[in-house]
Amino acid sequence: MRVLRNDQTSHYALEQERRQLARQEETLEAIRAIIKQAGPFVTQALVRQVSEGAATIFGELMGDHSRVLAWGEDYGVSLTTGGAVRSFRQLSGGEQMSAALAVRLALVREMSSINVAFFDEPTANLDSVRREALAQQIMAVRGFNQLFVISHDDTFEQATQNLIRVTRYGNTTTSGDTAE
Repeated sequence: MRVLRNDQTSHYALEQERRQLARQEETLEAIRAIIKQAGPFVTQALVRQVSEGAATIFGELMGDHSRVLAWGEDYGVSLTTGGAVRSFRQLSGGEQMSAALAVRLALVREMSSINVAFFDEPTANLDSVRREALAQQIMAVRGFNQLFVISHDDTFEQATQNLIRVTRYGNTTTSGDTAE
């Protein structure tokens, strides 16, 4: 008889646990449904924030805030100037480089928790004024322990802590580092 009562008590406890797990499962399913519904709205808000940041950075890079860069929900880039909208493909090489970097910097600022950033030839296709503006913008990026810039020009040299110069003589490549 005692064995039967122990079994009944055990069965009752297991049944209570099963019911609690069933309620938790229902709650989790409801949360999943809410998150699934919210996903597109979260994405819209994030794209909007990145786009606004990219527009500001682009204006600073170009020294002209009258032109408005937009990063759309289709992840395409456009530039509005005096009411006329141009797609990324219609921009000049320098505008494309600045627009792409503005979006990347805005993404890094908004979404990243990494401590290292690499910029490979960020000043390509830019005139000297825009190279300087871009260098200042990149150097103003905060939140990184390390920031690496790979470049063929000396725009970043004044703001570096360490400089590694790679020189090619014929078929031989040499490098040397200097603390700035």
